[in-house]
Amino acid sequence: MIQLLLRPTKTMDLGRRSEKSSENSEDLNSVDFQLEWATAEKGGIVGVGTSSLSTLLADLEVEQQSFDYFDEIALFLHAEHMLSTTKKLPGKNASQIKKALPFALEEGLTEDIENFHIATDTIKPGSPIRCRIIKHEELDKWRRSFRDFNIPCDFISAESDLLEEEVGVCSLDFNKEEVLVSAEGTNALILREQLNGILPTLACTRIVCRGGELTEIEKSQLPNDAIIENHEVGDQPEIFKAFLTNKDSFVNLLQGEYVAPKRSNHKGSSAKTIGGLAASLVIVLIGSSLIQGFWAKTQYQELSAQNRNEYKSLFPLDSVPVTSKQLKRRLEGKLGVSSQDSPAGISFIDLFGKTVSALRPNDQLQSLNFNQDKNELSIEVLLNTYDQLDIVRSSLESKGIAVEVASAEQEVGSV
Repeated sequence: MIQLLLRPTKTMDLGRRSEKSSENSEDLNSVDFQLEWATAEKGGIVGVGTSSLSTLLADLEVEQQSFDYFDEIALFLHAEHMLSTTKKLPGKNASQIKKALPFALEEGLTEDIENFHIATDTIKPGSPIRCRIIKHEELDKWRRSFRDFNIPCDFISAESDLLEEEVGVCSLDFNKEEVLVSAEGTNALILREQLNGILPTLACTRIVCRGGELTEIEKSQLPNDAIIENHEVGDQPEIFKAFLTNKDSFVNLLQGEYVAPKRSNHKGSSAKTIGGLAASLVIVLIGSSLIQGFWAKTQYQELSAQNRNEYKSLFPLDSVPVTSKQLKRRLEGKLGVSSQDSPAGISFIDLFGKTVSALRPNDQLQSLNFNQDKNELSIEVLLNTYDQLDIVRSSLESKGIAVEVASAEQEVGSV
């Protein structure tokens, strides 16, 4: 997986300028600001840098000039834009807890809870819930800023999540006159002068400082056995590793109505293109076959119905043939033609059909024998009179069938 990790460096300026833009309809230009970035591949950081939104794609120097090159783009917002806290609520299932969560969080807010978007990690009954609270207006502002420069965001989280350490460890991120304090799933952005009053309340055995160091007075507020680690400002891009190694512990703000749409990436782009073309071709061929088959079936049904109607108009006293083969045999029998083009003559079906059509309904067929080699049909039938025998013979001969009477004897009431 190839990832792009972003962290704005001038969030306060962005907030003030965006708010002015929203108040002044004449100033709606996109805000171009600086951000730190890191590219990662297979769980390791492969590049870091600082760019503005407008030059980010060019500075990344990716193979294809598109953000689709990355499988995932994650944005980490400064603590001043959201509230991070942890709550533990009673409830039999996640649904009950989720419904009660807004009421529990509203106690610590100065505005109506409806103005805020709440994102959480997986809710499990009996377990603490890590919550991230941000104003709808604030989240829309950030998403709009990136969208103005065609930069997609698949994951938005709190910068403090990058600073979280294991239980018993506190992280301090120094930024001029402010300090971001993170401990056990909760963080707070305070003034540097307030740090003296906060340190004694931290139940930590190890303090990790980034971008600054504690003064001797501040160190005196810690337990004697507390371990202090200092990291230089230049090491800050390395904190992105926390996201790469433990992504499941991060809370994605893009939940509910803000879920990020799925998008394509660079992987196997050529193969996907060829595969897509092949799949499209197969679909077209299948579609053409289906359309052709449907058209042929429709034409067949229409022609069959038309033929049956024509037959009924020509022979109103006959029953209408059900199938095309029946219709074909009927017509051949009436026209005295054969469906066989071979010298052997007409087929058994033709011969039998013409013979039966020459008999009357009360004539009784006694036996039937067909010699395929001689193409000869022998029948034994009871007729009323000799005159009827002559009628049958004449009818068959008129249809091109040679008739030979082997024996005709007068019996009681029949021949």
